[in-house]
Amino acid sequence: MSRRSLTVAMFSILVLLSLGASQVMADGGDWMIRSRLIVISPDAQGTGELEGLDVDSDFTVEADLTYFFTKNWAIEGIAATSAHSVYFTESEGSDKASSREFSLGSVNLLPPTVLLQYHFLPDGKYRPYLGLGFNYTVFYDQTGALTELEDFDSSFGFAAQAGIDFMITDTMS
Repeated sequence: MSRRSLTVAMFSILVLLSLGASQVMADGGDWMIRSRLIVISPDAQGTGELEGLDVDSDFTVEADLTYFFTKNWAIEGIAATSAHSVYFTESEGSDKASSREFSLGSVNLLPPTVLLQYHFLPDGKYRPYLGLGFNYTVFYDQTGALTELEDFDSSFGFAAQAGIDFMITDTMS
């Protein structure tokens, strides 16, 4: 099975599980499964000869699994994949009007992410939270001129999140 097929299969299973699961947020030891919309924003700034290289951001659906140590503290694992266009902007001097943008192709990212979260109001109707952690990004399926390059190097990166859960019932938000 190819890496892409495995990724799609795992992602599909997590999404289906999250659609049928109820969400519980109470004491330590509880689990939460959900799906939400996220943005993946690569930090890819070209330097030297590649100054002007840029990678666009992408909104995507993700599936996650959260384990609560206490009412306030939890650890979360996120699974998502996204596609990004890669551009090179050639500028002549400081005149931005004379710059030209070239598409180099696209690349897909698989950035599994782990975050430590703090939930501020775990018993309220509105439950804000913040999370900090890291991800390990794997690149696959390059297109266009990017296929001429060797595989992109996988890398670790910083991850942050802010969100709020709105309780619909005692077990669903």
